[in-house]
Amino acid sequence: MTSIDNNVTTFNVFVRLQLDYLTARGESSSNVMVNLFKGNLAAPDKKFATYIKQKKNDYEEGQDLNEEDLMTMAENKFKSLE
Repeated sequence: MTSIDNNVTTFNVFVRLQLDYLTARGESSSNVMVNLFKGNLAAPDKKFATYIKQKKNDYEEGQDLNEEDLMTMAENKFKSLE
């Protein structure tokens, strides 16, 4: 995240590309959500981090949340804080 100037949109584009590469090779990853949370929490904005921490807590408590949903919510929050 820090190497892309903490831009959530750019981060999501990168993640989607990596997922597409895996799919094209017939592979998948079981730790995408863990890495999405980790990447988003690396952003320095405290309001954004608080939002992501809440989403992480919700996810850990069983809320139905997938990679695409998390990326969309994170991007929307990021844009609302600009």
